Amino acid sequence: MKPKIVLLFLFLTLLLAACKGEASSVTPTETPALVINTEAPPATAPPETYRISGLCSLQYRPDIFQCTETADGASFTSRTNPKVYVSLVGYPELSPEDTVNGILLQKDLPADSVADGGLGDPPVQTKTLQYDTEDSAVFVHVIPCGSGSILMELGGIGEETPEELSAKGLMLDTFALDTTPVG
Repeated sequence: MKPKIVLLFLFLTLLLAACKGEASSVTPTETPALVINTEAPPATAPPETYRISGLCSLQYRPDIFQCTETADGASFTSRTNPKVYVSLVGYPELSPEDTVNGILLQKDLPADSVADGGLGDPPVQTKTLQYDTEDSAVFVHVIPCGSGSILMELGGIGEETPEELSAKGLMLDTFALDTTPVG
């Protein structure tokens, strides 16, 4: 399954959960006004590789992302929409389950807010969850890597617009994650 399909599925699942029990205002004859194009433009630079805490590596397109290393990982900001970001933090000694449990405790979320998911093509199995901040919704993928895990947070600043959704899809479509442990 392609990442943009996973992102669209996650978005639709959350939208359905938010609208549960409410009557639809869309009639069958209406045409949806929102079309999200996440097709990547031709590369203007070769991909770069970022190694995540000795766990695995990630190839990204520097013409689409601005990569900034942080104390415990990296933050990738969209060049097409600087309000959209992906942050990665590696936890070499934490299993995916322990990482998920830590997020649930830190954000005070119920255990049933975690779902099984997939990221990439072919899909890497992940645990996914979503939570809201004061500014926006944040999507989290916890990815197993060797005996550790990687926390991938996809978010934005402010209310989500069609342009932000498109930038998120483009970022996910152009990431290439290799979960083979690196030394």
